[in-house]
Amino acid sequence: MQLLKEALLRLQWDAFFKEGDNVHYKEQLAMLEDLKLKIATSSTERAEAFQLFEEKSSGLFSSFEQFIDRARSTNETFRYWDTFIHLFQQVENLVRADRDGDLTLHLQSVQALLPIFAAFDCTNYLR
Repeated sequence: MQLLKEALLRLQWDAFFKEGDNVHYKEQLAMLEDLKLKIATSSTERAEAFQLFEEKSSGLFSSFEQFIDRARSTNETFRYWDTFIHLFQQVENLVRADRDGDLTLHLQSVQALLPIFAAFDCTNYLR
């Protein structure tokens, strides 16, 4: 399931870059490539590079979210697989919370899954 989720996310990013003009994001993509190399070589500079990438890439992520919203509203297949990705991420967060003993993340994950329990008439999980 993890591989399927990652493949679908890659396809979403590919569609985003094919649809739009990615000239605006060349700096962020170069920074991401640099960060990837630093992580692979276990460099001590990776935390600084990651922080710099987060600061510079807010426009990239907001444009990607707008693309996701547009695609969800126009394509039912896209909406289905995007919903799958979001549900799987919530389940991943729930497992991570249980493994790490993070009660706050556990509560957030369960709260995010409550509408799913309600949709499938699982009243025992809603209590």
